[in-house]
Amino acid sequence: DVLLVRQKEIYDGAIPSGNSIALYNLLRLGRLTGNTDLDAQAKKLVQVFSNAVMELPSGYTQFLNGVDYALGAFRAVVVVCDHASGTTQNMLDILRREYNPYMVALFKDSSATPDELNALAPFTAEYNAIDNRTTAYVCRNFRCEQPTDDAQQLQKVIRQ
Repeated sequence: DVLLVRQKEIYDGAIPSGNSIALYNLLRLGRLTGNTDLDAQAKKLVQVFSNAVMELPSGYTQFLNGVDYALGAFRAVVVVCDHASGTTQNMLDILRREYNPYMVALFKDSSATPDELNALAPFTAEYNAIDNRTTAYVCRNFRCEQPTDDAQQLQKVIRQ
């Protein structure tokens, strides 16, 4: 008998399985874009492989990293500015320095044509620079904090 389809393994060896990487990528892209269909696909992937993972969790470490990412305290930060200023650079530096595996960050140059970012992440369309100052919007689990134009306040908020 000849096997006409290639089996897709779920277990993670020295190289993570494609399904494990797909799970993480679906979740991350869903959070970057606000596309809930991607989250639904990730949920289906978890449901399909949950029995196998529960039998031998140590064989599915990357897959479990994806599950952890799905269950973690999700945070999205959108930095909006009209021009590259010192405040903009400070905010972007803070986001680069702070390690938070559950955080996604987007930069929106409001002086550029917003169509591209709005097409990829429609939820950013309503975020604008307040009083022409660099403004950061921080959302946790899809609930947004008061926007800030202060880099130190941004750092304080993302550390909470």
